[in-house]
Amino acid sequence: MFYLYDYDLEDANYLILDSALHSFFEKDLEIIKSDWNIIHQKILEGKADEISESDTMYLGACPKGDDSLSNYREQPFSKVKARQRAYCLKSSYMNAFINKIFENKTYEEIVSYNEIKEDSFENIIKKRLSRYFGKSESVLLKEFNVSNRSNAKFNLLCGKMLGIKGRINSSDEFVKANICLKTIRLEENGEIKQHMSFPYFYYKEIVNQEWEDSDIYKLLSSSKFLFVIFQKRNYEYVLDKVVLWNMPYNDLEKYVKPVFENTKKVISEGNIVQDIKNGKFKTNFLGSTYNRVCHVRPHDGKGINKTKKGFELPVQDKLTHLTRYTKQCFWLDRSYIKKIILK
Repeated sequence: MFYLYDYDLEDANYLILDSALHSFFEKDLEIIKSDWNIIHQKILEGKADEISESDTMYLGACPKGDDSLSNYREQPFSKVKARQRAYCLKSSYMNAFINKIFENKTYEEIVSYNEIKEDSFENIIKKRLSRYFGKSESVLLKEFNVSNRSNAKFNLLCGKMLGIKGRINSSDEFVKANICLKTIRLEENGEIKQHMSFPYFYYKEIVNQEWEDSDIYKLLSSSKFLFVIFQKRNYEYVLDKVVLWNMPYNDLEKYVKPVFENTKKVISEGNIVQDIKNGKFKTNFLGSTYNRVCHVRPHDGKGINKTKKGFELPVQDKLTHLTRYTKQCFWLDRSYIKKIILK
């Protein structure tokens, strides 16, 4: 274990990269250097306690040990103790790296080595997409020959706007950095109609997960999100802005963790259904009014699914005696997303 602030950039590169069995791609090294600067800057600002793996693209500062007080250390520019961390290459990066080297898998690249030498990845994609600001969704789909009926239309559209043929989520940089595309629609008054959903969870799995091993923690602590925002103007949605965002560590711990812990408790105690009125089930899962950031609710409106194995309950529900229940997932509240966009 070493302290992240004990090394300068060149030392950090040697520690991580010189023992590699294969040479790193030049462009990747430039992004890794940028990641190191982001981590180092947070430490200099006395924010080592706010570091998250999702702050960076390829190089992470991963926590060491569990979340107990014994694994917290003094930081040089703040009195607040910070979780001990070490440099790591993100699992998403290593998976793509291995696929390239050993499986000869290829990914379309959005930016070149020369571009990333001159500017950050975030600035480059913002500049490229800004060329299309003010154009309507229908005009863009027609311009780039993307079918409006395609389930992946925005994934394909954003890829084409950035200069690649395939889906943006399958590009080299998005795969390695674990960046997820999320399309957001703003109404004319600036409001967002929909909350943001994540993949549904399996009841039998979530009750056996600890917070830092949970699927939702892994997703939000390691992923970046590219929000592509369309705002309604004169009855049409036009491309308005893009935001590259990751959830701050403090938000993850303060708002998402208690929702996860409650969800796990409710399921494990067989206490999902709180009440039934007019055939509608009210649950004990924390709803959108709980903290205005994260909540749990059904993934869709199809009701209880009694066929898929993933919906089996580990404990029979006490009130209804059900052994299966409709799929649920974690959501980020629309008001929280709006604050991110405005900020």
